[in-house]
Amino acid sequence: RKYFKPFKIFQLHSNANSVKFSPDGAKIILSSQDKTIKILDVGSGEEIRILKGHTDCVNDAKFSPDGKMIVSCSNDKTIILWDAKTCTKINECKGHTDIITSVQFSLDGKKILSGSYDGTFRIWN
Repeated sequence: RKYFKPFKIFQLHSNANSVKFSPDGAKIILSSQDKTIKILDVGSGEEIRILKGHTDCVNDAKFSPDGKMIVSCSNDKTIILWDAKTCTKINECKGHTDIITSVQFSLDGKKILSGSYDGTFRIWN
């Protein structure tokens, strides 16, 4: 039988809400309760960048399919779109009236889907 087995274990300095691979598999993006998004190197586990912009716990963060952008969502009821290369904020989306729990790019990277405790999910373009 073939099963997944631990390959590497990384120690975190804050609680992680979500972890995802970059499209090329070289980086990990980690959304954290400390209001940050961390980008880590898969090989070493070292922090490459820290993104700061949310004012509350970050619940989810993902790279776009082409790896050029990052989208994140938070308890602060916002979605932030980031430039993955410079780690600067491109846009902030507001509209949900409660905590946003998940966010996802469409396969073509032209839309964002978000889900919230306000009982709605939204498609952004």
